[in-house]
Amino acid sequence: MSFRRSFWSVVIGVMCLTWPVTARAQYTGEVPILAGPEFFAASARGPFVIIPTLTLAEEYNDNVFLNNARRKSDYITHASPGLRVVMESPGYRLSAGYFATAEKYLNQEQLDSLFHTQGFFVETTYLVTPLVTLSLNDTLVASDFTNTSSPEGIATGRTRSVGNTLTPGVAWQLSPRTSVQFIGSYTLQRFNSNNARDSDAYALNANLNHDLSPRLRGTVGYQVSYLDIEKHSGTTTQSPRAGLSYQFTQTLTGSVSAGPTFTTGGEDQVSGAGTVSLTQRLAFGSASLSYDRSIAVAGGLGGPTENQSIAGAVRVTTLAQGLALDLAPTYTISKSIGRENIDVKALRVVLRAAYQVTPWLGLLASYNFFQQRTERTVTASGLTVNDVDQNRVFLGLQFGFPIRRD
Repeated sequence: MSFRRSFWSVVIGVMCLTWPVTARAQYTGEVPILAGPEFFAASARGPFVIIPTLTLAEEYNDNVFLNNARRKSDYITHASPGLRVVMESPGYRLSAGYFATAEKYLNQEQLDSLFHTQGFFVETTYLVTPLVTLSLNDTLVASDFTNTSSPEGIATGRTRSVGNTLTPGVAWQLSPRTSVQFIGSYTLQRFNSNNARDSDAYALNANLNHDLSPRLRGTVGYQVSYLDIEKHSGTTTQSPRAGLSYQFTQTLTGSVSAGPTFTTGGEDQVSGAGTVSLTQRLAFGSASLSYDRSIAVAGGLGGPTENQSIAGAVRVTTLAQGLALDLAPTYTISKSIGRENIDVKALRVVLRAAYQVTPWLGLLASYNFFQQRTERTVTASGLTVNDVDQNRVFLGLQFGFPIRRD
């Protein structure tokens, strides 16, 4: 992902074992995409760069309503203007971008929209001193597809929805082998539906990291979070964690972090939580695998829920110059821990190809498979949760016009 290029090595080192405090941005396969292969990456370096973009794409979607009981297919024309800004100096970097997607349907003309999807991101780091680094990330997605805007990737039908995650952080290198880190987060979800539940999630992480050897790092930390879900009493979680990160080889790194989670509020309980990840640099690109278990929400279904997710990613960059292939599957299980009847399983598989033809033109192709199954079809709020099988195919062109100021 492009996010990784925005952090200095000191921040990466401190954060490598931190468990997730916010939901990850979903790799939706839509065009354009904030967290996918970046065209014009070589141009996005320098003291100040502005990159206006325009993406034109055609899509085939075999389930435009995200509902197997109301299954309709259609051909859709996309037009997505966007803008990216990069500012950097030896101790500072800012990368921000915005795009909006207009859609024209061949048959379902009532679904035509000038702003079907909007996306915004900002990533910034500031080196206050050689030992102290501040960071701030924000990702916003607004869409008519609820599984696109939901950080959990759960679908609650076709309705206007917004998801935004703000993450400030500070990292302090106490000594060459010891560092401390504080990360806050605020995630909101809003739905233009009478039955879908809006939510606000707040979290604060404090971690102490110590390099036990050149390859082994130990971490202890504490996380406090608060879930404010519409028409539910507030839920508080507290999670002491301990973990290890180990560099098995020059190209393979693994980490594990786990501990109990104490939940209070509508339902008091003790459960386990943790994160496991493996990252491998390969001769042809890279591969990663991760597992996460935590107390959060399940889109607009209500909550709180115990969410488990398994995600993988494979990237191939050596087949041809300018060509990048990505495979990104994600499987999520959400089960209620309270009185709600929530039991949802969602699978997303994205296959994407991106080819930069010239410094200003790129070709895009992607296939997105989404499947959702639920054991209980109606929540306490009266929201009907439908099974979904959806296939989406995109073909498009992306134009970019870097404007550099030294």
